Amino acid sequence: MRRMGIFGLCVLVVVVLMFSLLPGTVLSEGNPPASHRTSMLTRYERTALVKLMVNEKLARDVCEVMYQQWETCTFFRMFRTKKRDLGEIKEFLVSHMVPNPIKGYGAGSFPSQRVRELYKGMTLKGQRSLVDAIEVCSSIEKGNVKLISQCLKEVQDAKLRDLLKRLLAESQSHVRMFSGCLRNLGVAGSIHYPCL
Repeated sequence: MRRMGIFGLCVLVVVVLMFSLLPGTVLSEGNPPASHRTSMLTRYERTALVKLMVNEKLARDVCEVMYQQWETCTFFRMFRTKKRDLGEIKEFLVSHMVPNPIKGYGAGSFPSQRVRELYKGMTLKGQRSLVDAIEVCSSIEKGNVKLISQCLKEVQDAKLRDLLKRLLAESQSHVRMFSGCLRNLGVAGSIHYPCL
């Protein structure tokens, strides 16, 4: 009788554990079902994704401030794009069981002191004038182009490469958009960009 009790308890524990890992249950949140997981990422690919997520958040947060300051649709377009991109990167991170590096960090808040200082400096500069705001956002996108281009040389995961190629095309498009804005304002010159 005692054997049956222990056996029954073991069966109950196994059933509860199996049920708890079904999609939509508390224990499964944040961990995709095995059928949704893709290939393992290399250390470089995980690090690149984390850097990219922080860069995209920096771009989104700075553009939001620039839009609030200057009410220019150019900044809103970039903000909206970056918000969508962050969602896609987050989904990719979750599907590969990589921790979200910006989870819990609100607008203007970052996990690294260096990025917090970049954000502060960029927002202060961008609030001085519309030209400064455009140059700041363009510099972020040029930094993204450089980072993504470097990543594409090393990344092997096919789905990650597809994501990076799309993000690269968007960042290049934003650089062209901001360059056009500067030309329309009669400003030319070289913009230095940060590297995270």
